[in-house]
Amino acid sequence: MTGAGEPSEGVRVAVGSRRRAKVEAVAGAVARLWPGAEIVAVDVPSGVREQPVGLAETRRGAAARARAARRAAGAAFGFGLESGVVWRGRSAWAVNVVCACDSAGRTAWAEGPRFPLPPAVSGALRAGLTLAEAARSWSGAAFSPELGVVHLLTEGAVERADLWRAAVALAAAPLRHPEWYAAGEAGGRRGG
Repeated sequence: MTGAGEPSEGVRVAVGSRRRAKVEAVAGAVARLWPGAEIVAVDVPSGVREQPVGLAETRRGAAARARAARRAAGAAFGFGLESGVVWRGRSAWAVNVVCACDSAGRTAWAEGPRFPLPPAVSGALRAGLTLAEAARSWSGAAFSPELGVVHLLTEGAVERADLWRAAVALAAAPLRHPEWYAAGEAGGRRGG
């Protein structure tokens, strides 16, 4: 396994989405971890609802995307990035989960920041809208799915790709250095 910054020509990394923010996040992390690696964006199904609810469903979607993308692209590594919503009482919180897998069958996980959503967005989610629909309803024309609700809430200080980048790098760590994680969930399990 190559160390960070070592040339990685010939390494193929698949992203289980063609969404700009997700591809940019993986490309940004991979450029530092595996310079020269080829990034392949693949539209694959998540196998979960359009708006995953709960951490378990969000993780299932991320895992399905990572595995399907890796297989479809014939890649050494696959990354699945899935946004979901978790409930804390009557308040909805956004969650972002990354699953990374490799050709050896190892699976690793990381999460991006969780953050609370405004009550109006929570109410729209309770009524059955997706987060994108709820954010658009709440904000009007200001909402862009590529920039995400986080862009609205932070007034442009944070974009969707920013949420993902660190989580992608952290999910890659157990695959790059399995010896660091041999006894733990992140790097010691196959399948996940």
